[in-house]
Amino acid sequence: EKFYENVRPKIEKRLSEVLEILKIDTSLYLMDNDGWPAERKIEFATAPATVLFHFRRGDLETRYFPTIKYQGLRIDFMFKEAQVVSNQPAWLLLNDMIYFFEQAIEGKKLQPFLNKRYITIPKSTEETYFEKFVAPLIEKYHVYAEGFEIKTEKYDPVPVIKVIYVDSGVSQLQLYFKYGSHAFAMGSEKKVTVRLLKDGDEYVFNRIKRDTSFEKTKFDCLLRLGLKKVSALFYNLEASAGEDENHSYAIINWVNEHIEELEANGFEIEQNSGAKRFLFATNKIDFEVKEDNDWFDIHAIVYFGAHPISFIELKQHILNKKREFTLPDGSIAIIPERWFTQYGSIFSLTDGTKFLRLKKHHIGLINELAEDGIANITLSRKLEKLNNFENIADVKLPVNFKGNLRSYQKAGYNWFSFLREYN
Repeated sequence: EKFYENVRPKIEKRLSEVLEILKIDTSLYLMDNDGWPAERKIEFATAPATVLFHFRRGDLETRYFPTIKYQGLRIDFMFKEAQVVSNQPAWLLLNDMIYFFEQAIEGKKLQPFLNKRYITIPKSTEETYFEKFVAPLIEKYHVYAEGFEIKTEKYDPVPVIKVIYVDSGVSQLQLYFKYGSHAFAMGSEKKVTVRLLKDGDEYVFNRIKRDTSFEKTKFDCLLRLGLKKVSALFYNLEASAGEDENHSYAIINWVNEHIEELEANGFEIEQNSGAKRFLFATNKIDFEVKEDNDWFDIHAIVYFGAHPISFIELKQHILNKKREFTLPDGSIAIIPERWFTQYGSIFSLTDGTKFLRLKKHHIGLINELAEDGIANITLSRKLEKLNNFENIADVKLPVNFKGNLRSYQKAGYNWFSFLREYN
């Protein structure tokens, strides 16, 4: 039986290819029982036939049978010595003509009815039968029903990305699509999905038409934004992480960095249920640096989405490289990895617990903030000039000075003049 299941599909594939060739421009004959190879000529249908499956549900049972139409006319194939030549796709030999079908119908769906008018489904087993057989049949083929309802629904799909956080592991992202109240994971190529609903003794089959082209476009969008597919079989996505970066937070960090693009492309964002509730939003810092007598005052507000947080509240997190920061509403913001490099030096060198104060000889750090466009910096004219300093100027000696200075003495004079100017 296993041999048959494995080998038969390969034989039928070849057989179907042969029949496709024969129907174009070749004569085909049927051999008789005595071995004469051309007893009857076999014709090929010139157009595909169509199949309609009928279900008639009554008080005691449901009857099921198919009908076949060719060129708009119903053909009688039951009890006519018809033969299913190939199962998938179905090719049917009837009255010296071979029929092929509009949909890729399986021959085994027709086989029972070559010598039977209908199949009966008892009331006691109808629910299981409807769920396991009828629903998949409605997804693929044309069905006419009496005694239950088939509704076709069409919605504009909404792409949803769900963040799957894995503590001390590799967090991932799942893509699925909402069609009204229905949700479907990325990966299915079915253009129609059927959901069965039962209300008392009534059955309703909801046919939801899916836009598989739209779904693929949104999946490709995520790939273009830098995510990678986990495997050939599954559609979960991962974000690239640096060698030293925590893989648990990589996908959350990616969402926060691309959230504006995701929202512009219509994505909704969810996360799986768990003890931690993460914030998905843009993160930014507003810096203002002001010069005082002997130091710089650094005033900074961090915005995790709509949550303003004083920058100094992140001091211990930055110095100890703790990524999770709990916000007032209980949600958790993930501090971007690059902030530890950008601002670690500032926190390690600043004084103060309520605000940040940096001594003037650390002006190099202030320059870095200015060059990166991170901070709005106000400097005095002297300090601005010092900031652009390249070398000590050669200062003229006083008019009333009498004498000559050696080179090292002149250099010393220039140095003290420099100190006096920038003090």
